Amino acid sequence: MSNKITGNIGPAGTTATITYTATKGAPPSTSHSVAADASGNHTSLPLPAGSFRVTATDPAGLLRYNTFDVIIDGVNDVSGVNLRSSAKNASNAQEGGF
Repeated sequence: MSNKITGNIGPAGTTATITYTATKGAPPSTSHSVAADASGNHTSLPLPAGSFRVTATDPAGLLRYNTFDVIIDGVNDVSGVNLRSSAKNASNAQEGGF
């Protein structure tokens, strides 16, 4: 039985290529990439039971995304894999308060 991994990468208009890479238990040939839709959502092709690493790549190279390891049990779809982004040049520096 095959199942899908779904989630969101950001607000509408966010573009990215999402890659589902088989890491354990599933044949490497099941790895594939898809583009996020206009609403910023992603859905994998049907996948067999096993472990997959879900990553996203910004075509412009300006954003970095969270990475998730997901286990598919072959019975249930996995939803809520939200690959939120941040700017590559974002700073966590805080000013003041000395």
